[in-house]
Amino acid sequence: MKSLFDRFSTLGDQLDFLTIAVPWPDRYEGSDGNRKSPFALDDLLGRLSLTTSRFAFVGRLKNSESESVYQAMCSLFLQPTSAMLFNSYDTKIPPWSEYEMTSAAKNLEPFCRVQLFQGPNNGTRTAWHRAFRGNSNHELVMVNSSGSPTGFTLQGSRASTQDIPWSAPAAVFYIHSFSAARPEDADTLAGRWLANGAFLYFGAIEEPYLQSFRTPSLLTELLAEGVPVAAAAHKINGEDVFGQPWRLHLIGDPMYRLEPPEARDRPRVHDDFQLPETGVELEQTSGSPPIIASPGTLIRHCWDFTLRQGAANSREVLDSSLENWLSNINPGGLDPYEQTLYQTLLADLVMNRPPAAWKRLVEAIPTTQQSGTLKRALEARSTYEDMALDQK
Repeated sequence: MKSLFDRFSTLGDQLDFLTIAVPWPDRYEGSDGNRKSPFALDDLLGRLSLTTSRFAFVGRLKNSESESVYQAMCSLFLQPTSAMLFNSYDTKIPPWSEYEMTSAAKNLEPFCRVQLFQGPNNGTRTAWHRAFRGNSNHELVMVNSSGSPTGFTLQGSRASTQDIPWSAPAAVFYIHSFSAARPEDADTLAGRWLANGAFLYFGAIEEPYLQSFRTPSLLTELLAEGVPVAAAAHKINGEDVFGQPWRLHLIGDPMYRLEPPEARDRPRVHDDFQLPETGVELEQTSGSPPIIASPGTLIRHCWDFTLRQGAANSREVLDSSLENWLSNINPGGLDPYEQTLYQTLLADLVMNRPPAAWKRLVEAIPTTQQSGTLKRALEARSTYEDMALDQK
């Protein structure tokens, strides 16, 4: 750091936030009393080596280059319009009662619509599915639960990764042990949220103890004041014993922050800036597919059309056109990249259309050749349909 900054050793100088975008390990072996156990490497990297006092808050862009770009761009340009707060803890028994979310909901109300699920009847697995309804459109999610890397305990029941919804781009906060133990694995909690759309995830790589997390009330109070997410979520030296290097891990831009609605429309580029034309030109935007020569050209048309219609929020037109277009594509004529596009678009149909729109197309793909994205969509669809039947 000395070669880059004249002053970096304390908070409030030239360097307060550090983003890692290299495939380093996310943990190291530390000492918790008399035993060795994993600690979050990123929480150590922002410390001075001799005193462990913090000079920077650290976040990490995770997995592939495309996913890292997605995480970074979402943090730069997206703000929540809707928040879901789901508390499965007992609101009457300490210390869990200190993590109630009623005050957190009030803190977030000036920024977005807020839904709160809390209490004996609203902290169950049934309530979870009622809250998210298969497809989560909440760009900010906070969850209090307990369990393992692959499961979480709710009121009177247990849920797993397949209960995690397909999601809009979202910042997700989990007060839960081990949820970020293997964030590169889509069969874990952090991994599934990231694979399903989250651009930011804050959780624990190991058993962190409940008190290591700032309460939802304090976290949202700091976020509402414009404090960047890494500083709002992590404790600092002197706050308590958990202000030392610990086991809480942030995936995403550490400088992501909430902006009030009145500040969100300010221009980010000069008025004369023009976006470059990308992708293929579409002469037709709905109805039957364009008459073209190859499956590869058609799937690229579908992809380009999907992005444009998605940006315009034309969901109904998108779904009906996509169903027709994919029905006219022979997947056997696609190269590996085009196969990825095809199965990603098919997964979108699985999550948003009745089985008649996609069942035949899915059955034509051998299970061994189905992408992780398509498999997760099928799993999520099956889980939510089962829950809907149980609730009738």
